[in-house]
Amino acid sequence: MKNSNEQLKMAMDEIIGIEPLVREEDKTKFLMKVHKKQKTYLVPKLLTALLFIGLAGWLLFLALNSGGLQQASPADKNIKTIETVLNQMLTGPSKELSKAVDAWENAVPDTGEGVNSGIITSTPDPLRQYTDKYFKPYFTEEGLTDYINTSGLTFLMQADWYGYVLKVNDLKIEKLEMEGNYYDFTVTVSFQKTGSDQQNTAKVTGQININDEGKIQVFSMFGDGGLLEKMTEGR
Repeated sequence: MKNSNEQLKMAMDEIIGIEPLVREEDKTKFLMKVHKKQKTYLVPKLLTALLFIGLAGWLLFLALNSGGLQQASPADKNIKTIETVLNQMLTGPSKELSKAVDAWENAVPDTGEGVNSGIITSTPDPLRQYTDKYFKPYFTEEGLTDYINTSGLTFLMQADWYGYVLKVNDLKIEKLEMEGNYYDFTVTVSFQKTGSDQQNTAKVTGQININDEGKIQVFSMFGDGGLLEKMTEGR
């Protein structure tokens, strides 16, 4: 039986041939076609992936910079207002302020009947002009009047009189968790007498209330860390 099978195989080989059904050149052609198709499909897939990565990057950029595209919140505006006022209140005195103080001191007082001696009635009032220019935009009318009558230009005028220079070194503002826009502030102020190498610091603290229009309506001082007293005594 075995010999018969071998004879049959030999007879078929003579007719068909003994060359493999799948030749090496056939394998090569097949692989080349497959590789070509992979390239064809790879290009659009790669472009899709790049577009996806680019879109994801753009969305991330927008997320990180969305604060710059949106308008500042009311709380941010309020803090900016407080920072501006405190910096103007505790930095200087500038030449403009010194000039206003000189004009105010040299103004002729009204000594007419029914008027207390020493009251300045010069028109326009140089100090009021100064406060209107630098502080009025941030206060309500009543709030500005109270501010001038309490804190106002006290620190800058004192510094001008006693020859000191004030500078804000650090400023901290904290919004209180209560109804209304109330903010506590702490300002570290450096003060140095003109011509002296010694520089000292003091902490000025207080609270500010801002209305819904973003204007300061109440400005309350808690303490000045002895700043006015030290300037008066020349320390």
